[in-house]
Amino acid sequence: MPLAPDVVTQDPSSRLRDILKRTQGWARLIAIIWMCGSILMILAGVVGGLGLAAAGRPEMIAAAFLYPVIGALYFLPANYLLRFANKARTYVQSGTQSELEEALDSQRSFWKFFGVMTLIAIGLMVLAFIAGIVMAGALARQTL
Repeated sequence: MPLAPDVVTQDPSSRLRDILKRTQGWARLIAIIWMCGSILMILAGVVGGLGLAAAGRPEMIAAAFLYPVIGALYFLPANYLLRFANKARTYVQSGTQSELEEALDSQRSFWKFFGVMTLIAIGLMVLAFIAGIVMAGALARQTL
């Protein structure tokens, strides 16, 4: 049963510190895993692109180009998440409001990035759907 809003059972700043202390370790872990993954994607794209070019497979170089781009895109939210973890840890140690504000601003940047990327992905899916309809119509006319 939730407590009434005017009933305080614990100092809010100590509860907030405890929550951020327990969260920042997980945020740091995920950020580091994402950063390692993005670096591996960038390296795979570069090495794969060079290998494909040396093997005389220029048609596959476009695919190899996408790996570093996607790797760089993965690095951005990982950086925001790591920044959040660092600022949250600093806030837990110092208790200054500016550190809390910076931690929350990094969290805002993290979610803003995913919001923008989600909207871009939805837009690309709509365009792909429309392109599919147009191509299907063009193919249907050719066969008639």
